[in-house]
Amino acid sequence: MSSLHLRKIIPILLIVFAPIGIFPVTVLLREGGKVKGDIITQNQHSVLLQTESGKRKVDKDLILKILFQDVNDDEEEKIRKEEEDKLAADKKEQEDKEAAQRQLDEEKQKEEDLKKQAAADEEARRLEELRKQEAKRPLNALMRSAAIPGWGQYYTDRKFQSLLYPTLFAAAAFVAYDKFRVYRTSVKEYGDLGNPYTRESLTLAALGQAQAAVTPSLSPIDAYLANQSSQVQLKREEADKNFKEYQGALYVLGGIYLLNLIDSYLFANSVKSVVQFSDGQSKGMVISAIPASVGAGSGFSGNGTFSGMETKYTMGYRFEF
Repeated sequence: MSSLHLRKIIPILLIVFAPIGIFPVTVLLREGGKVKGDIITQNQHSVLLQTESGKRKVDKDLILKILFQDVNDDEEEKIRKEEEDKLAADKKEQEDKEAAQRQLDEEKQKEEDLKKQAAADEEARRLEELRKQEAKRPLNALMRSAAIPGWGQYYTDRKFQSLLYPTLFAAAAFVAYDKFRVYRTSVKEYGDLGNPYTRESLTLAALGQAQAAVTPSLSPIDAYLANQSSQVQLKREEADKNFKEYQGALYVLGGIYLLNLIDSYLFANSVKSVVQFSDGQSKGMVISAIPASVGAGSGFSGNGTFSGMETKYTMGYRFEF
C-alpha cells in the first residue's frame, strides 16, 4: 500500500476508533471559512473542538473536510475546490441515479397501465361477446326446442327442464298414438257393421254361422230406423267418443310442445338449473337404463320358448337426509 493511501486512511481510523482524545485539526466549512483547534470528542452528528477562544461544537452537516495539518490559503483553496468538485460529482451521480430510477418507475408504471388497459379491453370484449351470446341464446334455444323438445333447455344448462319436456312430450305422444289406434279400430268396426265380406263375417260363414246380410232399403224411414238400432248407434257413439279423446290427446301434445317452446325462449338467460345428476351417492337426478336377459318362457316359437334382452329404465330424484 502506498504512503499516500496510508496518509488518507490513518486520520479516518483515528477519528473512527479513537473518538475521545485531543487531535489538532483544521476544519473546512462548506459555506466558507475554517476552524482550527483540537478535537476533544465527536459522534455521528457533531465534532467538539477546543479552539483558542474556547470549546466549539460544529455539526458535521456544515463540515466540508477535516484536515489533520495546518495549510496555507492556496492549499486550502485547492483542497476546498477538490472537495466541492467531489461533492458536486457525488450529487450529480445521485441525481442521475434518482432520475434513472424515476424513469424506470415511470416505464414500469406505463407497462402496468398498458397491462391494465389491455385487461380492461379484454374484459370489455368478453362482456360484449357474452352480451351478444345472451342476445342470441333465446333464439338458438327456441330453434333447438322446436327440433327436439328439451334440447333448448339442455343448451341453456337447465338440466331438469331438459328432462321434463321430452318426457312429457313422449308420454303425450304415446297417449295420442294409442287414442288414434283405438279411434281407427272403432271406425273400422263401425264401417264393417253388417258387411258380409269382412274377415270376421267370412270366418263365421266358413263355420256355418253366417249372419244374414242386411238388405239395403230405399225407404228413408227404414234407413233412419236401421241407423237408430242399438248396435249401429252404439258403434257410432263409440267412434265419436274415441275421436274426441284422440283430438284431446293431440291438444295436450300440442300444448306441451308449445309450452316447451315458450319456456326455452323466455328462460334462456335465467339462472341455471340447480338440479344436478346424482352419482349414486349424492342427491340429484337419477337416470339409468339397465339391460337384462330374459329367460325361457312361453312364446310363439316352434318349441314354445323365447329368449332375448329387455331394458329397465329408471328416472327419479335422490334425496339426502
